[in-house]
Amino acid sequence: MSHVLPRLAQKIFNTPLAIHPRKAEIVVAALADRLGVGQMVRLSGGSVPLAMEDDEYGFAEPGLNPRTGYDMAGPVAVIEVQGTLVQRLGSLRPFSGMTGYDGIRQNLFAALDDPNVEAIVLDIDSPGGEVAGCFDLVDTIYAARGRKPIWSILNESAYSAAYAIASAADRIVVPRTGGVGSIGVITAHVDLSQALLASKSRSLPSATSKPTAMPNYRCRKRRWRASRRTST
Repeated sequence: MSHVLPRLAQKIFNTPLAIHPRKAEIVVAALADRLGVGQMVRLSGGSVPLAMEDDEYGFAEPGLNPRTGYDMAGPVAVIEVQGTLVQRLGSLRPFSGMTGYDGIRQNLFAALDDPNVEAIVLDIDSPGGEVAGCFDLVDTIYAARGRKPIWSILNESAYSAAYAIASAADRIVVPRTGGVGSIGVITAHVDLSQALLASKSRSLPSATSKPTAMPNYRCRKRRWRASRRTST
């Protein structure tokens, strides 16, 4: 598990995330001990407790079904879009509270080519997720409109990246208690300044001498060519 943590931190920190801010806080708080996060502070100045529960969304449960593909409700293919959205999950079904853009795309292509499918429903309940891969999937869904009816049915929220996916369909159905929006991205910033001072680390300067080295090399090369022409 330890070898996964650096990759996980790279996905969470210092990179744009199209996710509901509260969900982002929950994710970081859940991994705080393993990632060495000692304190979480909002830009507004308020602190974030490190012991948080995901009661608002209920995405902590394992994937609903490990089977591949989509469910059929009569002639309608139901593609699940549940939990935190990631670029690559390697699963066609939601797994461990996440759904991959790769799985949604593959299910969409399969449903479009399936002669038994007359319409497609995106069953969405997600706070959003990664920016990487999101808008490519949105373009794919939008381009598929017209081949078969595509509806987004929220069960019952679609925030940020999930709302981008929902908006690409022909129609969005929102229940009376559902939620949409949180458009835009957030970035979780890691402040390592105090840790670097404590370890007496210093940053390396940029290679400012590199541009000045290139003309010297070119001059020598020109002189070599000139001497070669003279000798011949």
